Amino acid sequence: MSLSPKSVDEIYTILEEIHGKPVGILKTVTAHPFIYIRKMISQGAAKGALLHNLGSFETYLISVNRQIRQVLTAYRAGKLSRTSVTRNITALWKLRVECMKQENRLKEKINGKESKP
Repeated sequence: MSLSPKSVDEIYTILEEIHGKPVGILKTVTAHPFIYIRKMISQGAAKGALLHNLGSFETYLISVNRQIRQVLTAYRAGKLSRTSVTRNITALWKLRVECMKQENRLKEKINGKESKP
């Protein structure tokens, strides 16, 4: 067994041999924290996350706008009820307002720095 993997799949294969668990379960276990963090950020439950050695992650206005469009498209296609759409759009709109505030603060910070000699 080589302990110098050349790809992520090789890492999973090594872990499968060591722990005797199927690759599918290993992928689920390793991906779950990231899926949860993404869900919390995209729902507005968290403004962002700092994962040491990976970086910081936050919601951007363009992503929220895309989610709003997806919800409206699903509603128009008859896949979502009016109640569900109202609940989703309300939550997304609050997140959208927060994203707009954050982007405006960043623009002000950038413009403030540029105007200083």
